[in-house]
Amino acid sequence: MALGIYKPGQGYWVRVMTAALIAIATFGAVGWLWGQAGSVAQSLDASAYVFAARADAGSSVSGPVAGDIEVYLRTADNERVLVGTAVVTEVRPSDDIFNLRVDEPQLEDDQEFGRGNVLVQPSGFTGSLLSNPEKIRPVEPLAIQAPVAALTLLIGAICAYWLVGHKPRAVDFLIATDMEMRKVNWSNRKNIIRSTGVVIGASFLIAGFLFTFDIILSEFFKLIGILR
Repeated sequence: MALGIYKPGQGYWVRVMTAALIAIATFGAVGWLWGQAGSVAQSLDASAYVFAARADAGSSVSGPVAGDIEVYLRTADNERVLVGTAVVTEVRPSDDIFNLRVDEPQLEDDQEFGRGNVLVQPSGFTGSLLSNPEKIRPVEPLAIQAPVAALTLLIGAICAYWLVGHKPRAVDFLIATDMEMRKVNWSNRKNIIRSTGVVIGASFLIAGFLFTFDIILSEFFKLIGILR
């Protein structure tokens, strides 16, 4: 069957409302999948770190250079314990502070770069981390979220077109539904207001009866000693 709208102009409002419901469900799915895709991206192991460091007083050079670096943990006795190695791929100096990008981190189990770690390079640079590193994920969340959202919107649009405008059985059902809806005898405004007033009045009467009955029972049980 060629693409096109099957029986255009028939069952207009039922078809429009059905398409609107599909759109609402699609946008709800997009919102949920957007959050899930972001969580997946955040759960990926970091491929690099960015952090600020400063040269120690005992450093033989003024700043770090691109290349291998060792990461030490300073103990309470002011000793250094090697916890891993990495590769400095970018150095951006700012006064006496250096912003570093480190790739290929190889750390001991349960060890992470953190404020106070000591960095040592073969060039003679010795420095300390001034901040907890910012992790750079191998994939940005938006790189996963955007394709997932676009694919979900595309699937929703295809489903809406197929069910509302193209598939004969579905369209015939919607047209028949529209015809049956036109046969419904809808109440006018006056009847709706009157019926609403009756429902509200009956609700107040029932609530008043239950409240009064509750007080009577409470007093009765107090008289016979069950309640105090």
